[in-house]
Parts: sequence; structure tokens; C-alpha cells
Amino acid sequence: MTIGEAGAIGELVGGLGVLATLIYLAAQVNQSNRLASAQVHQETSRISSEFGMSMSREEIEMASRAASDWESLAAPDRRLFGLRLSAVVNYYETLYYAHERGDVEEDLWASRIERMRRTFALFGPAWPDYRDTFGGRFVEFVDREVLPELDTAYWER
Repeated sequence: MTIGEAGAIGELVGGLGVLATLIYLAAQVNQSNRLASAQVHQETSRISSEFGMSMSREEIEMASRAASDWESLAAPDRRLFGLRLSAVVNYYETLYYAHERGDVEEDLWASRIERMRRTFALFGPAWPDYRDTFGGRFVEFVDREVLPELDTAYWER
């Protein structure tokens, strides 16, 4: 075997090593993406549950009144619900941008849009006072996709 032949074999072995490394890295990236998606799902479920469980019966009743007549609420109650709205909409905004990046699966995103509609049916009257505190693309999404299809009857059931 000549040095040229040995060099060709070395290049072939080196090329196969590079190919094996690229396949391994692709598998690692894929696994990392699946893990990130699972973490997003877990975190969104946790935050959503915490928010729902943290509202007292009095707050829920007050929110129902706010949904039907926002202007009739006293200033402290309006501030309380403004804070509630900001907290939950921050969660939805984060989820929106994660979905834009491809980190949220379509079925999870579709279910969260329905939850957004229910949330905005309850807190929606406060939205005009707080919408300028959120990102422009998210505000456009809410105005275009969420607000026109509110299920205001959901909270009356």
C-alpha cells in the first residue's frame, strides 16, 4: 500500500467520522427540541392551574360583574382586575411568542386560544386600559383572533 492509498483510506475514515458526528448532533438537537416542547407544555399547565386556583369566589363574582359592567366597579376592584389581567395575559403573551418560534405544538396552542377567549370574556373590558403594556404583534393577534370570537356566555353557565 502506498502513502497515497493510505491517505485516501484515512480521508474516507475521517469523512465517515464527520458524518457519524453530524448524525449524532442531529439526534441530540431533535431530543433537545422535544424536551423543550415538553417543558413548555408542563409550564403552561402549571401556570394556568395556579392562576385558576388562586382566584377566590369573591374575585370570580367580581370578575363576572366586571365583564358585564366594567365601569361600575370601584377603583380598587378595577386595579385588582387590571393586575389579574396583566398576570394572565403575560402568560399568554409568553406562550404566543413561544408558539411563533415553534416551541408550542399546534394542538396545545389551539386549546390556549380557547382559554384566552374565556379569559378575555371575563377580563376583556379592562383590555383597552392595559393593551399598550404588551408587545405589538401579540396585541394585534388578540385584537384580530381572540376578541372577535369571545364566548361571554361561558362565565354565565
